Amino acid sequence: MSLRFRSIVVSTFLVGFVLTACRQTQAPVTSSLPPAAPAEQPLAPAPAQQQETTQTQPDQGVTVEVEQKPGKTVYWVLPGKRRLGEEEWGTPEHPKALLEPVMEEAKQLPSPLNRTVPQLLKDLPILGGLPLEAREMNADGTQFTTTKGPTAVSDQGRIVTGTFHVTYSDRQPYDLPDSLMDTEDKVDATVQFTDPDGNQYELVVDKLWQPPIPGWETGGGVVTNAWLHGTTGTDSPLFPRVFTWGAFWGLGKVIVNGTVVNENQWIHFMTTQVVRDKNYRLATQDELPLALDDTIAGQVHHTHVIVRPVKWTADGPVFEPVHTAFTLPNGQKQPFLHIMFEQDTILQGAFKDWAPPAPAESARPVPEGSKSIVVEGSEFSFHPDAITVEERKEVTIVFKNRGTLAHNLTIGDLGIKTDTIQPGESAQITFTPIKTGTFQFWCSVSGHREVGMEGALKIEK
Repeated sequence: MSLRFRSIVVSTFLVGFVLTACRQTQAPVTSSLPPAAPAEQPLAPAPAQQQETTQTQPDQGVTVEVEQKPGKTVYWVLPGKRRLGEEEWGTPEHPKALLEPVMEEAKQLPSPLNRTVPQLLKDLPILGGLPLEAREMNADGTQFTTTKGPTAVSDQGRIVTGTFHVTYSDRQPYDLPDSLMDTEDKVDATVQFTDPDGNQYELVVDKLWQPPIPGWETGGGVVTNAWLHGTTGTDSPLFPRVFTWGAFWGLGKVIVNGTVVNENQWIHFMTTQVVRDKNYRLATQDELPLALDDTIAGQVHHTHVIVRPVKWTADGPVFEPVHTAFTLPNGQKQPFLHIMFEQDTILQGAFKDWAPPAPAESARPVPEGSKSIVVEGSEFSFHPDAITVEERKEVTIVFKNRGTLAHNLTIGDLGIKTDTIQPGESAQITFTPIKTGTFQFWCSVSGHREVGMEGALKIEK
């Protein structure tokens, strides 16, 4: 990584995962595994092949198995600012989740981690907290509002394709001191997906690890039936505190269009309660749990796959952008991966079939004398996608969701929008057109219009 890029990250506080990308050439990785750590304080070797263990009995621990088959909904999360809830971040008068205490603890780690981990926290402060300089406030200075810079956990995403299968084998209850790589836990994961430009990605997990961030408890690299993120102290507080069926922290390869572009890169999987609402906004901690009819796919859980701009070296973890092939609007490559599998299935594990009670449905009648037009929506189109109404005559558009995700119908130029509704539900809007012309309508849920969910409303005299 160039010094120029590192200075951009630190000086502008682009918290967590930066929007700008390295200007260096993204050549395929050809180097061998890192050399052994310095003799005065040896660290674990870089990943090679997932270790076997003979210390664990076959029936000991917990196993969780999750998959998402092809044809289901997958999101590529774009960089953007993150809303800051008071429960996680406090107030300007009483701030929480500050970086400084974590930084001081990191300086007490054994050598060479006492150098590499503090530097990593400077480059990616959100691993440990968030400096006050990186937080936006409201006009009167009484509340934090958003991060100042873009993050990997924005409210914006694009629809892509993908599939995965993961088995979380939790065989160790907690992290052991001086044991970053040695664990009885295991993971078996396969994942493939595309980016919004159609480039093909594959991740290969070589080894589990226990990231040496002060305060984190990763249970030996795999945790099951646990709470992570937010105010738990484990992993980034940019995510809210979430119930987690299974999660792992690993190191491995990123493969783009058949070429290995990163090795020994930090890969994080987690299957959690749903934190994306039906408009794809990432909830803050005080907004959870989401009601089932307020989630993006109308189900309880989903799976996150995050590849951080962090690489393992002989001296410990260091900042290293993920060399994606996706170009952002600023002309730079996106330097991280955050992929959301929104229609996963838990095949094995506690609470795999659990769901909260569904609310009772109610239907609104169409006003008398109003012309009624039914428009159906699914992934990712409307039927019909062209409708005609008359000027100055009241009309009711009844929108029915025939898909498997939350959708709405928005006529932006007229300032009209239905509620965002779950599969099987209906919503309606009644209005009187006062001007002629042709107006576009679309689904305003993040990423849906970009893949074709739009149509045209013609208003005639």
